[in-house]
Amino acid sequence: MTLANEHSFTLPLKVYDDDGELIDNVSRLFTPSLDLRLRDWAARFNDRYDYESGWPSLAECREAFAEGQELCELVKAELSETTVSYEFWETRVQGKDRLLEELR
Repeated sequence: MTLANEHSFTLPLKVYDDDGELIDNVSRLFTPSLDLRLRDWAARFNDRYDYESGWPSLAECREAFAEGQELCELVKAELSETTVSYEFWETRVQGKDRLLEELR
């Protein structure tokens, strides 16, 4: 399982079955409060991250990165038997690509 934002995803998770097919409905795996936090994080990305210019500010990018790290840990805690990775690719801010090191 990978926690990562993608344009138009309402739940920022990529989960594949044993045949490599994307599983659509993974919301039933989480408590309602975590499901809501994941959806809010994805919605903020969809509302604020522009395909060309990226995040409107470095502060927003940092907040999204940090919240994603926290959410990944919460997902791992709720799914203790599942390997969960975190992929933060949306490092563009005001048209300039940033390094992950700048976000920490």
